[in-house]
Amino acid sequence: MIKTSVTQKIAFLIFGMVLFMVGTELLLRAGGWVYYGWWQKGAQSLQEDNRITAEDQLLSDRSGDIGAARRVLCVGDSFTFGFGAPFGNSYPAQLQALCKVNAKDLYVIYNCGIPGCSSAELLRRFSGYLKKYNPDIVFLLVGSNDISNPGFSEIVSAGQGRQTCFSSFSNLIFRLRIYKVFRFVQESIQKLILTTYLTRNNIVKEEMDEQNSEIQIAYSFFLQGELERARQLFRKVISDNPTYAHTYLFLGQLYAATEEFSKALDCFEKFISLRPYSSRRKELFEHLYRIYLDDPDLRNEAKRLMKKIPSDKVFRNPGIPFIISREEVERNLERNLQELVILTRREGARLVLQTYPRNPRYGNVNRIIRESAEKHSIPLVDNEIEFRRLPEIGKYFITDGHPNSEGYSIMAQKAFEMLMSVVR
Repeated sequence: MIKTSVTQKIAFLIFGMVLFMVGTELLLRAGGWVYYGWWQKGAQSLQEDNRITAEDQLLSDRSGDIGAARRVLCVGDSFTFGFGAPFGNSYPAQLQALCKVNAKDLYVIYNCGIPGCSSAELLRRFSGYLKKYNPDIVFLLVGSNDISNPGFSEIVSAGQGRQTCFSSFSNLIFRLRIYKVFRFVQESIQKLILTTYLTRNNIVKEEMDEQNSEIQIAYSFFLQGELERARQLFRKVISDNPTYAHTYLFLGQLYAATEEFSKALDCFEKFISLRPYSSRRKELFEHLYRIYLDDPDLRNEAKRLMKKIPSDKVFRNPGIPFIISREEVERNLERNLQELVILTRREGARLVLQTYPRNPRYGNVNRIIRESAEKHSIPLVDNEIEFRRLPEIGKYFITDGHPNSEGYSIMAQKAFEMLMSVVR
């Protein structure tokens, strides 16, 4: 009988684990493709964003050959996909509607927005999009995920820049389906533990008792974009009840949304001092992390407060994650935009760049987009400028900074105006 050494047993165990993980990864990817195909097929009958539905509706509304229609490809992230609005209310869908009513020529609009997409990820897919849709005009809005998730920033074009071994390995791990499943299971278990802990310790009831009707009204004003009314009411609650911790949390969110980061940090610090073990510590950490990314002058202060958030069995303070320098992220974005410009021109299509409508986190992205448009002589739809001209700007957005249906309507109108000027 052949004896198996300890080394061989360990080797077999490692090989088995690797084989299991590879097999699981392949199964998850296959399942994802099946689900995506099913979702896309269902979307054909549910939203105008779908390419087949758009073409069929165009041909039923107006006579003509679809081959003679001008093809417009909209690419980007969740702002192109239409996150924050119901199906059929993304800016590409509303642009399609404007073209059907107001344009003399026949147009078909393709929405290839993918939530979470970075400039590097788009660059991987872009040649495929150009071959598949053969567009005459491309509207491009990308870069927000490069900035808000700088650990994912990378360059994919040959000979352009370089990556560290760590960032390359991180990018590989984050794209694995098995890693995402692990994170989902981990977060689900944490959520279950948190719910049980809060219920047993009566923490939820205490926090709900603290959030009186005035705080709820002020927060509803904030969600509706009536920022000044919300600000005044939050201040009144603080004046009447300075120990109500959640007033400081919500007012801090308001200050962060209006780029008053120093005031936001003061409010968040007060919230931590009043309720260090709040059920909303994860939410607070995310707000502080965004300020850490957005304002280099306040980075140390934001870092200090992040470290101050206590950990226990329901919340583990992750500390400051690995971050590629903001300068490197911005250089990567500039290079990826340049590659996208080159690919578009190589296929003979016209490119239109767009800025993000309004979000403090994306200020640097918009600057880079404007500089790229000027450098390469590309038409620009400056959504940020257009939205800043609007009264009560907050009513056009949901709380995380994505536009709602009304916000996407404005983006569609500006895109339509640019489209008409480009095709003249």
